[in-house]
Amino acid sequence: MMGKINLSKPTIEATLEGYIKNSDGRRVFARAIVSREGDRYVARTTGPQGSGILTSMSRANGLVIVPEDVASVEQGETVKVLMLDWSEE
Repeated sequence: MMGKINLSKPTIEATLEGYIKNSDGRRVFARAIVSREGDRYVARTTGPQGSGILTSMSRANGLVIVPEDVASVEQGETVKVLMLDWSEE
């Protein structure tokens, strides 16, 4: 585990830049790049989210969580993000 002691991944709130559609009515974990801008976090999707597109996963440092009952998330909305790489520990 690369010498890490704390293996838990935090969930943060971020402002979405972009748009995420949930047409299947399932929980969506959209791959995103999260950065800190001033006093807030901003999440930008890494592009196409297809299961076979590995470049979008390799670029991501977080997963935007879109619940089952949410059909879409618009730009500027606050979203929960499961961080994959957390440098603030």
